[in-house]
Amino acid sequence: DGIPTKVGTYKVKINVAEGNVYSAVEQLTDEAWEFTIAYLDTEAEAILSGTEGVDDWFVSEATLTAPEGYTISSTMDGTYSSKLVFSDDINDTVTYYLKDTEGRIAEKTIEIKVDRNAPVAGYAVNGGSHQTFGDFDAFQIFCKDSAALTFTAEDAMDTDVTIEYKVSDVALEPENINDWTAYREAVALSPKTVNYIYVRTTDDAGNVGIYETGVVVFADSKADTKEVTHTLTEAQAASAMVQLNGNTIKAVY
Repeated sequence: DGIPTKVGTYKVKINVAEGNVYSAVEQLTDEAWEFTIAYLDTEAEAILSGTEGVDDWFVSEATLTAPEGYTISSTMDGTYSSKLVFSDDINDTVTYYLKDTEGRIAEKTIEIKVDRNAPVAGYAVNGGSHQTFGDFDAFQIFCKDSAALTFTAEDAMDTDVTIEYKVSDVALEPENINDWTAYREAVALSPKTVNYIYVRTTDDAGNVGIYETGVVVFADSKADTKEVTHTLTEAQAASAMVQLNGNTIKAVY
């Protein structure tokens, strides 16, 4: 019904109602009445821009800008403007449409890869439950005799993630660490140590996340442990977790 506007091949058919001097005719057509509506054939392409990461990824929102003389839309019959913005993470082939000043439309495709978030790291102590890193303002993990740390990382775009770590007996500025160690197996911590733990995660897009926590490993002889000190690194209230490993606490002060 009506005049076609969608891309495709069409055939004209005529229906004539019966009149006083002629009979009714239905579906009157001819091969010569066949016509095609096609997209505009042009070499013009939209320009993709943003903060570039690695391997054609963008680590910021990506903008697809129409070339000069065209406007752009995500759908053929949608609203046309000067650009399309991709704010969400995406790894897909996107179809877009360009319209020239005469109203002719071209269909185009482009691969867009956006990953704006660093992989999230987690850890477990001595085979315990998985925990996520929080803001480090006090030592919250205390282990008796020994500790073994395992690290994990999750990436929202399911890309491969590299995990590196650094163990130090003094606090460090993470951005100044240049001797990271590739994580391959559980990291053992020695008794009678105070450990600052730093973990760095890197995904395929080049996003980097740095996380930190602290672990105190204490030891004693056959005598009772006299004291476990909870050391604050900032003057504010904080909670602490003591892993008893089968021991008991006589008193908390």
